[in-house]
Amino acid sequence: MNPSVKKWFVTSSLIISSFCCSPAVSAAGFTELVVFSDSLSDLGRAFTETGGTFPAYGSPSNPRYSNGPVWVEYLADSLGIATNPNTNYAIGGALTGNINAINFAPGFTPPPVFDGLTQQIASYTDYDPHALYIVWAGANDYIFGGEISPMNPISNLQTNLQTLLTNGAKNILVGNLPNLGDTPGVSDPAQSAGLNLLTQGHNNALSTTLDILQTSFPHANIRLLDANQQFQTITNDPSLFGFTNVTDSCLSGVVPCSNPDEYLFWDSIHPTTRGHQLISNLALEALGVPEPSAVFGLIVIGISGIFLKQKV
Repeated sequence: MNPSVKKWFVTSSLIISSFCCSPAVSAAGFTELVVFSDSLSDLGRAFTETGGTFPAYGSPSNPRYSNGPVWVEYLADSLGIATNPNTNYAIGGALTGNINAINFAPGFTPPPVFDGLTQQIASYTDYDPHALYIVWAGANDYIFGGEISPMNPISNLQTNLQTLLTNGAKNILVGNLPNLGDTPGVSDPAQSAGLNLLTQGHNNALSTTLDILQTSFPHANIRLLDANQQFQTITNDPSLFGFTNVTDSCLSGVVPCSNPDEYLFWDSIHPTTRGHQLISNLALEALGVPEPSAVFGLIVIGISGIFLKQKV
């Protein structure tokens, strides 16, 4: 091998290896993920704390409300941050306030009282200005909580976000809601239209709330995870994302379909792990962090350019 080429190869390998293995704080500035959410971000807390009752299709090897990792796990991996159950407070059934739908599930008597979003945040005390805080809840307020107006859920979210910001949180990613009436669990057209109207009202009010909070806390970095727009984009052109079915649940009872990666929905409301991957990609975009593959390519191009410049 030409000595110059060999030198370039070794140097490039060392630099790329160093980059790939370096902590995310050097690239994205986040030291950890702190998650307050419902089943969309639950790593298995509901399954563990209900003794395997929820979700009914869960198992010790996969206790999530999906057929594999959820979006916050993919996000942590992309940022180079270890997934830490101790900083993920998400639990299935959580509403935006102090209520959790599991507490009222028919035929189930919970030994503890399960958390809503407000309780999750109240139990957190170790604030880190370099952490990324994730807040995503609201669907359960309308589906299980009987809310017919966004007023209470948005008020709860605003109060919870103010608590985080007042206590020193600087980086917050807040999710809005996909159209709840378009999920597989909703078949009645009137109910679907009503839920979608609530979703629109919720998302509009949430956007306004985030703008107000950003003005009140100018040194914070508050970003919107626009799940609504993403789900609409996916359902408008499923094949672009590798899906063949974006309207039905992959699960039939507790029996999965044979091709879950081609389904957007795992059950009546939750995405498949493939859907969660796309949510993670959206989060990276919202945070202004390029996907790892893109960064890797830029580094290779940059190193090659330096080498060629030196040769010329």
